[in-house]
Amino acid sequence: MFDFTTTYIMLNQRLISWQ
Repeated sequence: MFDFTTTYIMLNQRLISWQ
């Protein structure tokens, strides 16, 4: 099982970079 928390953090960082 993949760690959902890690995925959420990675997606969050990408969103921050987009802005």
